[in-house]
Amino acid sequence: MHVHRHRAHAADPRVRHHLGCSITGGYVYRGCAAPGLEGTYFFADYCSGRIWSFRYDGTTLTAFTDRTAELAPGGGQSIGSISPFGEDGWGEIYIVDLDGEIYRVVPVDPVPGWSSYGTGWPGTNGVPSLALSAPPALCTTVAVEIGSSLGASSLAALLLGFAPASQVTPWGGTLLVATSSITYFTLGAAGLSLPVPLPCDPAFCNLDVFFHVLEVDPGASQGVSFTAGVQATLGI
Repeated sequence: MHVHRHRAHAADPRVRHHLGCSITGGYVYRGCAAPGLEGTYFFADYCSGRIWSFRYDGTTLTAFTDRTAELAPGGGQSIGSISPFGEDGWGEIYIVDLDGEIYRVVPVDPVPGWSSYGTGWPGTNGVPSLALSAPPALCTTVAVEIGSSLGASSLAALLLGFAPASQVTPWGGTLLVATSSITYFTLGAAGLSLPVPLPCDPAFCNLDVFFHVLEVDPGASQGVSFTAGVQATLGI
């Protein structure tokens, strides 16, 4: 991941001197938490505490925006005397107040964690359930929670992929994951919470992954049932 630092040009008609007295240069956003800001450059004025952003493609400056009100921390706090900006290893941007406070730019609406899709295929006791215990944050372990349709010692397989699929099976229903890896395990009477460690690498920010569980079920049509799919967006 490459990070490019730019300077705001006071000669630009949108950044005239009457807006402030000392430009504090910032960073281009390359982070994970707010993918909609990808490629947006942030900078500020030390004297007024105003914060702006824009996009620059090497030729044209666009989307010039005053972010001051949007980035106000609230809770009786305020950002003033902005000395430097900062950037962490994940590409997230920080604003440093000369009084000692450090603020991170975060989205109002976070990246969705996960959602179900498809309908699954019923077994002896209906369609087995599949869910994640929490939003899939990088550098953590998320629990993939499976409800057993049989209720006792049923062999199952967790399918993981990086794309959805729509493949009709010989026994009925549709497989929902273009599988990259398979983990086999045994379901107990109350199902299972299966730990899945997530990578600690900024390169995986906002990557979509897909889960699907198949279960051996002798009482089901063709002896197999499976869950609906789960789509998860890896974030921080």
